[in-house]
Amino acid sequence: MTARFKLGRRPRTFNPRIPHLSSFGRREKLLAPAPPSDWTVGMPADLSEMLNDQLGDCTCAGLYHGRQVWSFNSNPPMDTEPDANVELVYCQACGYEPGNPSTDQGGVEQDVLGYWLNQGIPILPTVGSTGTTFDKLTAFYEVDPRHLNDIRWTIHDCGFAYIGIDMPARLMDNVPDVWDVFPGNDDGGSDGGHCVILPASLPTENFKLISWGRVYEMTPAFFSRYCDEAYGLVDNSWVNAKGTTPGGLTLGELEAQMAALKES
Repeated sequence: MTARFKLGRRPRTFNPRIPHLSSFGRREKLLAPAPPSDWTVGMPADLSEMLNDQLGDCTCAGLYHGRQVWSFNSNPPMDTEPDANVELVYCQACGYEPGNPSTDQGGVEQDVLGYWLNQGIPILPTVGSTGTTFDKLTAFYEVDPRHLNDIRWTIHDCGFAYIGIDMPARLMDNVPDVWDVFPGNDDGGSDGGHCVILPASLPTENFKLISWGRVYEMTPAFFSRYCDEAYGLVDNSWVNAKGTTPGGLTLGELEAQMAALKES
């Protein structure tokens, strides 16, 4: 593996308190084919590696790449946070200690999302304000990765899907523009877990993904073979700008779904 490409997703966990898209209302919507959505159109080519070229912080980088998609599309200009903020979340949510390589052990996606929900992640203060600002996630839910149409609806309704994949070693040898399965499934075995976001579901049926500061494509075959966890994330500004919510739930109903996950 080259120094530029790091991974860092630890094995998925199973928290029964996290709501599932399949339990939301208006299931008939999810049975209809999701329309193509591409929220990367017009975004810059360089989206910042968010330290994932140096650290196994992909679970935290994914949060800030998600905020780039949201802000670019619903509340421009695009918000690209400094590496120091990404590192702070990696420290607090995943136990990393700067200068101690033994603590660079990656993160658990559900833990990182729970941290964003409860503690909030640091963002630059808005113009005219002082001090550190913390952004809290409105809600998140789990999506069954076996149901690609549910993934596509999540991208359409929420701006992106936050997913975990088991990276094949052969792909890491020379990362291509399009991530696809290898002939004969000769993938060289697993190189570890990785977290990326999917901000586009294309008419070709491919997805777009953001990782290591740039946009790639991923085939449905690759997704189905290597993805084992997926989440939809809900942001107030996105909902207010786009008017879409998962399962047709209101913001109040989504926030109520978080009651079991909220810390007192």
